[in-house]
Formats: sequence, structure tokens, C-alpha cells
Amino acid sequence: MLIEELDQSAFAQWDEYLGRNNQSTCYHHLAWQSVARRAYRLRTHYLLARNEIGTICGALPLVEVRGLVHAHLTNGLFGAYAPALGDTQEIRAELLRRAFELARERRVQYFVVKTVGSDQGRVMDEFVELNSWVIAVLKLDSDPERLWHGLRDKVRNCVRKAQKAGLEVRRGKEYLASFYDVLAENMHRKGSPIYGFNFMKELMSAFGDKAEIVTLWHEGRVVSGALTLDHGRTTAVPFASSRPSALHMSPNNLLYWDIIRRSCEKGMTAFDFGRSLRNSGPLSFKLGWGSDIVEQPFFIRTVKGDDFEMSSNKRRADWFVDRWKRLPRSVADALGPAVCRQVAGLL
Repeated sequence: MLIEELDQSAFAQWDEYLGRNNQSTCYHHLAWQSVARRAYRLRTHYLLARNEIGTICGALPLVEVRGLVHAHLTNGLFGAYAPALGDTQEIRAELLRRAFELARERRVQYFVVKTVGSDQGRVMDEFVELNSWVIAVLKLDSDPERLWHGLRDKVRNCVRKAQKAGLEVRRGKEYLASFYDVLAENMHRKGSPIYGFNFMKELMSAFGDKAEIVTLWHEGRVVSGALTLDHGRTTAVPFASSRPSALHMSPNNLLYWDIIRRSCEKGMTAFDFGRSLRNSGPLSFKLGWGSDIVEQPFFIRTVKGDDFEMSSNKRRADWFVDRWKRLPRSVADALGPAVCRQVAGLL
């Protein structure tokens, strides 16, 4: 078996392999390589494994992030999860071993691996496992009406409430700036830096017709929105947000129902709500739709063999969140992309 870095001549082979590997996600897509490079000027290392006849039998996308404090190598920007793909567990393990060697060669401090499910943990004994995050995934029906009648009364009533409040659904890439404003407002409220409009614009451009913006409007003002990505038979929502001032109208319920309904109509079989913290309000909302929990652990390994201090990192993060909330939003919006570039992959 040969492991090499992807070059442009093999882009079509990479896409073909993702298409036949049912463990691939939208976060394995080459679009993320373009976003990392063009929006944040980050170096990427997309590893592929070839068998003895040269056919791709494994893949692992990696991004190298060099911040002011430390550098790290990771397989997913922000909430993305792109676990090592391989026709066998041995191939996945070999890809991870080569990735760690690359981390040593690049002299980064951390190697961060975001996985899905529990299978990959068996080949990562020397890593520190963080189990704070999970993914909520809803099985879809070919008939949206049948799915609708299977939802809890509370969910359907909230959708009807939003409709009666006069919330209007608008779709289209021309609403990217409107959605971004909602997302930036909500992230500032939570004390999180915003990714940057250029990041979102590059993401939409790179995914092409596989990406969509869905927004809700009330009295001429956008109050909620989401960015969706299609991959195979799955629709994923990596970014979604509503203005706190509109929550009394239950916009999240109508927003997600519209996306779910259209996903059913397009023949999708799964709806990925995105990751959430365990025992959190957002996770409870997603599970209320009848979705299942999929484990999404992080594995972190220090390249020099030092101990990973989770408690001290959490204290610094809490301090940062408190200070970030106090910034004027205009300042937070301006500084956010530069901060996100420093920590991409650790969030």
C-alpha cells in the first residue's frame, strides 16, 4: 500500500472514492481544501492510500493551522468531521499513523482527529479522547407527509406557530449576506468569533449547487437562516442560527422543517443536524424531531509527548468567551476571522 498527498491530477479519483465509500461525509469534500486555502491561507495535506494496482482505498483530509500560541494538524475545520476513510481498519490505521508522522515533520504541537462513531477509537490508543460532542441524525422518508405525521405534536405545533406568525421562507445564494448577519449576531451573543463573510462565500462557491441558503423573514427583516450541504443521500446543516428577538415565533422549527421536507422531496435518506454538546439545549431540540445520536469524539495527541492539559485549556476558553461578549459587535465581526484562523480545527 502506498500513501501519498493528493495533487490536482487525482481530484476526480478522490471524488469517485468518496462516492463509493458510505462512511464519507460532506466534510471530506474537496471544497473544504479550497476554503482553507482561499479564505484562511492555510496549508492542506490531503492523504490518499492506494493499493497494489494503484486504486484509491483510503482517504484522510488534513489542514495545518499555525496560530500565535501553537500549531496543530487536524482533519476538520470548526464543526467539521471527516474521519479517516479506508476499505479496512488497517488502512485507516495506516493513514492515521502517516498523519502523525506528518505532524512531526511539520513540527506542530497537536494532532487533532475528529471521528464519527466508536470504531476509529480502537486504533488511537495513544490519544487523549474528548467526548463532549455528538451528532443528531434523522432518518428521512420518501414521503414528507408521512414523516410530518410521525413527528411529535409539539414539533408540529411549533411549525404551525411560526407559519401563523407570518414567517416567510426564502431560498437562494443571494441571501448569504442576510443569513451571515443573523449568524454573526448570535455568535457574538454566545462569545464566539465569527468565521468571516469570505469564509462563507468561498464555501458556497466551492460546493456549487450542493450548497443552499435558507432564510426566514418577518416584516421585511431576516430573522433566521441556515447553510445546507448535500453529500450523497444526506443533507447536512453545518451552520444555522436565529435572532434571539424572534425566538418567541419558533423560527427554528419552521426553518428545519422546510429543509427536511425539501430533502425528502430530493430523495435524501438522512438529515444531519450537525454536532451539539452533550446534554445541551440544542441537542434536546434536535432529538425532539426523532433523530438518533451518533458519537463524535475528538482525539488529541501532543506531538512531543507532553500531557494534554484539558482543564487549563477550558479555563482559558471560558475567560476568552467572557471577554469576547463584551466587545462591540462591529469590533467582534472585524476581528473574528483572524481569531478563527488561529483556532480552526480545535473547535
